Amino acid sequence: MSRMRSSAILVFCAYILFVVIGMSFQKSTEEVVKSSVPTAHPGLALAYRVVIGGAALALLATLAGGLPLAFAALRQAFVARRWGIVALFAVPPISLLVWLGYLVHVCRVAARSPLQPPRRMIVLVFGRQLVRDAPGPDYRQRLRRALALVEQRHTDHLLLLGGYSGGTQSEAAAGEDWLRRHGLAGAVRMELEQDSVDSLENLRHARQLLRIDSATGELPPVALLTSRYHLARCGMLARRLGFDGQPVAAE
Repeated sequence: MSRMRSSAILVFCAYILFVVIGMSFQKSTEEVVKSSVPTAHPGLALAYRVVIGGAALALLATLAGGLPLAFAALRQAFVARRWGIVALFAVPPISLLVWLGYLVHVCRVAARSPLQPPRRMIVLVFGRQLVRDAPGPDYRQRLRRALALVEQRHTDHLLLLGGYSGGTQSEAAAGEDWLRRHGLAGAVRMELEQDSVDSLENLRHARQLLRIDSATGELPPVALLTSRYHLARCGMLARRLGFDGQPVAAE
């Protein structure tokens, strides 16, 4: 009986480990998935989907097989007054509450962010993965808002952020082409940051560009222009990198 129990525990732990590894793999490769690699190598794209699908199935199997065992163990821990085990069972619901708290924060930032900065300042426009070498719907919304801010004289300096996520040009270059075709004045200063693959790199490279322009080496106040669902993350990253950033919603 003891050997069977040990074997069952090992199998259960193996399922959990596969879920954790699958989630880590998905997170570490999400920028590669946005690039041109899946299109150029269909076999790699298929292998990626198989691994992620296997991790999802392992998660479902873990929940189906593990929840009854967890409830039984929790009931026994209460009866035996083994409060250390009870405390361990409290970790998942506490983690869920923390995640829900962050989700509420994201929604509050999204709902409260204005459509224009409080004063004239440099506008950082976050890019988005291109669709057939052109800005997709979310990116076009951000570019429309940037164009409106220029026309309303809230800025005369745009910094477009975004490297190569698939296609022949960077997200920043595609954004510049779109703005020029839709009437952006030639007098507006426009800079491109084309070396990044995610929001953190966007801001790191933007910080370098802005410090080069600054006579004192200090960062000027900036408007962080992106989609509402993206504002909380960008604001958090900007604060950690030392920006005085004002969130501005694209829509």
